[in-house]
Amino acid sequence: MSAEDFLQRLSTVRNVLRRRDPFEDTEPEFVKKMRASRGLKPKEEEEDDEPKEEVVINPEDLPPLERFPAEQYEVLAVLVGRKNPRALVRIPGSGGNRVVQKNMAIGDRGGVISDISTEGLVVDEKIRNNFGTFDTEQITIPVGQRK
Repeated sequence: MSAEDFLQRLSTVRNVLRRRDPFEDTEPEFVKKMRASRGLKPKEEEEDDEPKEEVVINPEDLPPLERFPAEQYEVLAVLVGRKNPRALVRIPGSGGNRVVQKNMAIGDRGGVISDISTEGLVVDEKIRNNFGTFDTEQITIPVGQRK
C-alpha cells in the first residue's frame, strides 16, 4: 500500500490528495504579466492598510433624476391606474420634465419611488445611522407644490 492510499483511507473526504491547495497562488500567469506591464504591484504585495481613494462623481455624469435631493423635484401631474401609475416630474435646475413610475431611482441619496398616488410620490431613501446600519426614510413629494 502506498502512502497516498494510506492517507486516502484515513480521510473521510474523497480524493483528498487531488484537491487544490488553498494557499497556493492561483493567479494566472497572463494576469501577473499584465500587472507587471502596467506597473501594478503583484497581488500578494498589495496591502489592505493603504487608504482607498475616494471616488468623486461628477453630478453631470448622473441621470437627471439622480442629481438633486428628492425634495427638490416637483410633481406636476399624476396618472393613477390599476397597473402602472405614473407621474410627471419637473427636474430642478434644467427645468426639464420626466415621466416616472414605481421602482425608479430618484434623488441623490439612492431613493426609490415606492408609491404613486393622487397625493403625490412616496420615495424610500436609505440613510446611514450612527451605528453604521441603514434606516429607510419615506419622503412624500406632493402634487403641484414643492415641499
